[in-house]
Amino acid sequence: MNTLGAGHFARFAEHAGTLKTMKARFEPIAGPINEFGRLTDPKDDVEAMLRVCLVVGFMADLVKAVEQNLSNKDKDALKVSTQLWRSHDFASSKVVSSLDDEGAVDVLSLYGRRVISELTLTVQSLAAADQELSNILSGTKDDGLADIAGVSNLMDQLLEKARSRMRHLGLRA
Repeated sequence: MNTLGAGHFARFAEHAGTLKTMKARFEPIAGPINEFGRLTDPKDDVEAMLRVCLVVGFMADLVKAVEQNLSNKDKDALKVSTQLWRSHDFASSKVVSSLDDEGAVDVLSLYGRRVISELTLTVQSLAAADQELSNILSGTKDDGLADIAGVSNLMDQLLEKARSRMRHLGLRA
């Protein structure tokens, strides 16, 4: 019985160590992501739906842009799922159906521009703080420095795709 108990404690200690490592790895990421959530907090359901559309689209475009820099395991983990695309499609239909007057178009256009701006700033700040992420986003390999210029070029491309997505929804980008 003591051996069994010792084995359980050993496994618990191993998992606790792994959790501490994971927590340490994700702590620098949590702040900017929480700040993005705070700054783009939707006022109503339609804004929430627009944020879903823009974030899912941005994620898909980002993964596609950097997939050549990812391992197969990471590509599979980051692949946008069918369920996420269904959420995107549902949210898109709600946004489009809410554009019944010019005032709604103006309000949602402004909010959408804010969301995509904050998305790019969040990714850039994460890349500036994490050399490995910067290398993945910029396509550089091992120079020991964050390639912010490369990340900025990628963000410009993603911003244009996000603006195009907004125009397809009937909004002003």
